[in-house]
Amino acid sequence: PFGLGTDEVRAMLDRARGSEAWERRAQALEVVLWPEPPIDPLGNPSSAERAIAAAVEAGATIVNLRFRSRSLSHHLEQMEAVAALG
Repeated sequence: PFGLGTDEVRAMLDRARGSEAWERRAQALEVVLWPEPPIDPLGNPSSAERAIAAAVEAGATIVNLRFRSRSLSHHLEQMEAVAALG
C-alpha cells in the first residue's frame, strides 16, 4: 500500500481479516511496510524504534528500512545501530 498511513493500513487489514476470502487463503499474506521518513537509528534511536513498532502494529510482517546516511560507512553504521535495537 503506497502512500497510506499506518492507521489506514491497520484498518484495511482489519477489514480484510474479517472476510471469507482471508479465511480461504492457502498461505499467509506478507505485508511489507516502510517507515517514512527514513529512520536515523544513530541520531535518534527512540524515533527509529517507534517507527518500526508503528509499522509492526499496523500489520507489517516485513519492515523495509531506509536510513538517513551520508556515505557508505555511515549507512553501514546505521544498519549496525538498527540491529542493536533488537
